[in-house]
Amino acid sequence: MGIFTGCLSLSAQQWLQRLLLQSSQTAFREQFQHKVRFYSARRLSLQVKANGVDFHCEQSAYGDHTVLLLPGALACSMTDFDNQLEKMNPEKFTIFGFDPRGYGRSIPPERDWSVTFRHRDAQDAVAVMNTLGQKRFSVLGWSDGGITGLLIASQYPDLVQKLVVWGANACITPEDMKMYQGKDPYPSNSPLWAQRSAAQLSKPLFPPALRAS
Repeated sequence: MGIFTGCLSLSAQQWLQRLLLQSSQTAFREQFQHKVRFYSARRLSLQVKANGVDFHCEQSAYGDHTVLLLPGALACSMTDFDNQLEKMNPEKFTIFGFDPRGYGRSIPPERDWSVTFRHRDAQDAVAVMNTLGQKRFSVLGWSDGGITGLLIASQYPDLVQKLVVWGANACITPEDMKMYQGKDPYPSNSPLWAQRSAAQLSKPLFPPALRAS
């Protein structure tokens, strides 16, 4: 596959050459199941095995500051973070888009809604970043991805450099409970699911030391 690089900056060409060389190495291809392809001159698609699941990820840019993007419910990195993957400063950031299990191209498995599915998403995201060799990174999370980001920061504080979330909540309020019981956003589950989730998520996400800081 040929890729035209004539209009790229020198640093972008160096990044692309490094990725092309890396993707041709046997160890790299074995690690990522030989499923490595380019979306564009600055965007790489990876399938990374972690926690028994083949996760789809996108890598963009080549900077020193690593950023993990966590999408919202029923979405994926391409639907929620296409602009960030394409337009964040490529010389400052290395950006990873993550499709949680059951979303986007991380299917199979089918998505399920266990009581602790957000905790599982946090564990999956950390496992993927560990497989990718990322020991410290910032997290951008939207909606359910924001909740996952909060859980990552609370459970793995040494991994998170900075955290930005929006459209997220740290617990389920009584008003949320009324909405869930009245509308049941996940019809395949009984109202008991909402009650059990409320009991789990109403607990503080952050340990006292982290809240104080």
